[in-house]
Parts: sequence; structure tokens; C-alpha cells
Amino acid sequence: MKKTIILLLLSSLIFSSDFQTLLKEGEKYYRQGIQGDKEAVEKAIELLERALKLEPKSALATAYLGSTYTLKGRDASQPWDKMKFTKKGIALLDKAVRLEPSNIKVRIERGMNSLNLPSFFGRLPVAKEDFGFLRGKADGGKLPKGLSQFIYYQAGRVYFNLGKYKEATDLWEKAVKIDDKSEYGKKARDRLSELKD
Repeated sequence: MKKTIILLLLSSLIFSSDFQTLLKEGEKYYRQGIQGDKEAVEKAIELLERALKLEPKSALATAYLGSTYTLKGRDASQPWDKMKFTKKGIALLDKAVRLEPSNIKVRIERGMNSLNLPSFFGRLPVAKEDFGFLRGKADGGKLPKGLSQFIYYQAGRVYFNLGKYKEATDLWEKAVKIDDKSEYGKKARDRLSELKD
């Protein structure tokens, strides 16, 4: 009996370790894919699908896989493949949020993906929902300043794309107020000066 329990514990530790390795490597290739590396996109899909076989309810692995499929859609040469892979990615991102609606990383993945997709996919309201959730965390002072600044900047982009320039301005001003010399502080400052011109 003790032997069986020890073997079960060891196997669960191995699976957990394998899952973490696959997730970390999958994320690494996914990030390379964002930069346009098509081979990295394929590698990320392979690794993340393997990770999900070990942990099918991992919201983060599901979100990364969803985002990677939208990259595959971006890179596809045929219009029907673009649509097929992008829709698959969107479905996985929505599933990830259903699995863990309060997971900040998952919300960032879906929010950024929804914000950056072409408008005909109709994902701007989803980006607004995700960044609304994230802003609540940032406004509550529960996040590091750099992450809050990133959220305010991206939320400003959402509102700008929705044609709500006052809200966008308020959010970009919050980003600048945190640190006007950081990457997102400078980006927010640039967007504010564009609005004034």
C-alpha cells in the first residue's frame, strides 16, 4: 500500500514537472512567434498541446495555445486557413477565461489578443471587458506599478479604438503619472500628444 502511494506521488511530481517545462518552453516559442517566427509558432503549438494533455484544465496553457493559434492564423497564406486558425485561437482564449476568470495573466493574454485582432472579428468589447477587470486590479493598488502602467496604456488603446477619447486620455494620463520615463510612460505620453495635435 505504501509503495503504491509513493509511486503515485512520484508520478504526479514527474507529470507536474513535465507540465511546467512544456508550459515554459511553449511560452518561450510563443513569444518568438509574436515577433514573426513561423517555425516558433508551430513548435509552441506542439509543446502547449502536450502540456494540456498532462493538465487539461490549465487556463494559462489554454490561453497561450489560443494566442498561438491566432498567430498561426496571422501567418496562414489562405484566407480560409486564416479564419479557421484565428477562430480556434479565440475559442481557446474564451475557454481559458471560463476556466480561471480571475487569472491576471489569462486576462492579459485574451485582452491583448482581442485588442490586436482585426476589427471584423468583433473582439473589442472582449478587450474592454478584460482590461476593465485588469484596471480594477490596478486601481486597487494590488499590482506592481509597471504592470499597472502597462494595463492603463493598453486600456487606453481599447477606449481610443472605441472612439472614447476622454477615457483613453484619462488612462494614458494615469500611465504617465506612474513613471513618464518608462517604456509605457513614454508611449502614453506620445499618444497624449497625438490627441492634442
